[in-house]
Amino acid sequence: MRTPAALIPALTAALLLASCAEEPAGQDGEAGAGLPDGAPTGQAEQTLATAPDPTGEQLDHEEMREALDTHVSGSITDTDDYWERIRDLNTELQRLAVDPNDCKPYVTASALPVPSSALAAFAEDDQQHTAIYTFPDADAAQAYMDNEQRGAGQCGEHTVTRELDSAQIEATTEIDEVEVLSAADASLGVRQEVSDADGAEHAIGVVLRHQAQVVAVSRSLSEPLDGEEAEESAVELEAEAAAILEDLTGADLEPPEPEPEEDDDEDEGEEGE
Repeated sequence: MRTPAALIPALTAALLLASCAEEPAGQDGEAGAGLPDGAPTGQAEQTLATAPDPTGEQLDHEEMREALDTHVSGSITDTDDYWERIRDLNTELQRLAVDPNDCKPYVTASALPVPSSALAAFAEDDQQHTAIYTFPDADAAQAYMDNEQRGAGQCGEHTVTRELDSAQIEATTEIDEVEVLSAADASLGVRQEVSDADGAEHAIGVVLRHQAQVVAVSRSLSEPLDGEEAEESAVELEAEAAAILEDLTGADLEPPEPEPEEDDDEDEGEEGE
C-alpha cells in the first residue's frame, strides 16, 4: 500500500481505495466523467494529462525532483503522474463514510496525493515517503498546514467505511501529535495507527512549512513507538525535511535547542524555604 501524502488520514483512505477496483471514467453514465465541466472530451483529456504550470512562488517539477534526488533515494514521481486521475480519486473519496462526519473534509483533503492549489513531487524509499508541496504563496501553504493541524487535533480518532458491492470495508485511525522543534515557519508531527479487519499499521510523520514550500516525511513502522521513541524519530524526520526545505528556500533552518527540563528536587527545595 502506497502512503500518499504527509499525513495520516491518507493512509486510512488508501486502505479503502486500494480494495476498490479502478472504475473507468464515465462508468456512472455521465458523459466525460472526471473531465472539466463543459470541455470537449478530446481537448479535456489532453488538458488533464499534465498539471498546470507553476504560478506565483511555486517551484517547477524539475526543481522539486532535483531536491528529492539530492537528499533521498527511491523512485520519484510528481503531479503529472496523478493529475489525470485526481477528479476520479476525489469522486471515490466522496463516497467514503467518516465517523464522526465532521472529519470527512479533513480525511478527503488529506487523502488526495496533491493538495488543492499545489504542485508536488514524491519519493518512495522502502518504508519512507517524502513529499514536496509547492504553493502559489505562503498563505496557501499555511492554509494546508492549518487543515492538517485542525484535523490532527479534532479528529484524533475516526473511522472510515467504504461500501463495495455487498462488502463493507472499515478502517479506524488513531492520531497523536508529537512535539517537533523546528526553525521553519510552521511544523507538525504525528504518529498514527490504522486498524482494520486484517490488523493494524503504524506510522510517524513530520510536516514543515517555510514560505510557500511544504515538505512532509512519513515512515511506516512495524510496531507503535512509545513517547520517547516517537520524539527521537520526529527529530530524525524533522532534520530530513528541513534539509530539503533549505535547498528549496535558501533559508537556514537549524532547529532551536530544546529547553532544559526543570529539576524536580530543586523545585521542591525552593517551595520548602
